[in-house]
Amino acid sequence: MKYNVIHDYLSQVGAAYASRSQDPFTLATLLVVDAQKHALLSHALRAPQNSDLPKKLHTLLRVQKTDRLVPFIDSLFNYLATQPPTAQLVARGPAQLPIQAYRPAFDAWAAVWTKAFAIFSLPDATWFGASLRHFGLVLLHLAVKADKYQVQTSSTKNPCITDAASKVSKAAGLAAIDRTPAAGQETKRREVLWLANLSFYAYFKLNNLRLCDTVLSSVDSAFALNRQFAPPTTSVLAGANADQGESCYSRADRVTYRYYLGRLRLMQHRIRVAHTHLRWAFDNCIVSSRNKVFILVPLLVASLILGHYPTPALLQASGLHPQFGPLVERLRLGDGAGMLQELNRWREWHRSRGIYLLLRERLQTACWRNLIRRT
Repeated sequence: MKYNVIHDYLSQVGAAYASRSQDPFTLATLLVVDAQKHALLSHALRAPQNSDLPKKLHTLLRVQKTDRLVPFIDSLFNYLATQPPTAQLVARGPAQLPIQAYRPAFDAWAAVWTKAFAIFSLPDATWFGASLRHFGLVLLHLAVKADKYQVQTSSTKNPCITDAASKVSKAAGLAAIDRTPAAGQETKRREVLWLANLSFYAYFKLNNLRLCDTVLSSVDSAFALNRQFAPPTTSVLAGANADQGESCYSRADRVTYRYYLGRLRLMQHRIRVAHTHLRWAFDNCIVSSRNKVFILVPLLVASLILGHYPTPALLQASGLHPQFGPLVERLRLGDGAGMLQELNRWREWHRSRGIYLLLRERLQTACWRNLIRRT
């Protein structure tokens, strides 16, 4: 019975792998192991009769022994046999497992990612992008949890996030230089934006914005190649230059990218550029998404510095009136002392979002400007 569970799973994976070019999503679905499937496979993999399974993997998968799928599945099985389900590890809220479980799980999952990346690095592995996304998301979220719960034993802060960021940004760089002469959605370049967004997520966690420039270079390279190899169109508005090479990416990925790009430009004091990107992200984010409020916070910062003030209705609807309502009122009046008082009232809230010093520095000038206009 235990052997049949493994045999059936490998048979399905092998069949999906054989038709990967025509249907990459069936394989991607099979490689996402939920908690129930994890329990079944984990129990079977630990059985003594399956100790020699690695030697049989290529046969059960019906592939060559040298195929990179073999070590990838071997590393995935090693994770399943020795570690808890990923859904439990990366769940929101307090730890659902002993905190000692997180670092070993991250190390095992990092090994899975390494084998997955080896497949993705093959010239004809465009099909693997659908599978890679799951492994990248788990890698970053597990890294955050592992660093949060592990005891600091060295001078290196957040070693897991640092490692995960390096791995993901490397994949973004690889995807960006795919020079296949085809539209972006038919190449590895279609994976660049979500890989870049994961990299930004990690680098903002690490407060290492300098490394974001490398990621931006990868994205710019991908966009340039998308424009170069875009199919001809009869409409200028629908042409490659109309969307700057972004049309092959989902709206969600584009919104996330513009959000991070806007935040980065804001921290670089390029306020007008930041406002442009953040406004695009805000306008294109679906209304029901909780992310709309996340985008609104840095957008408000850029807007206030530029002299654009939000309406009370917007602040009330977004739940941001306590932090910004009285601040905006003092700012409109040119009341510098009152503005600083309101800013300091929510100092920790602003500091936790990395905007306190920027507001304190730039709103002083805005206050003087408004005061002069009133006199």
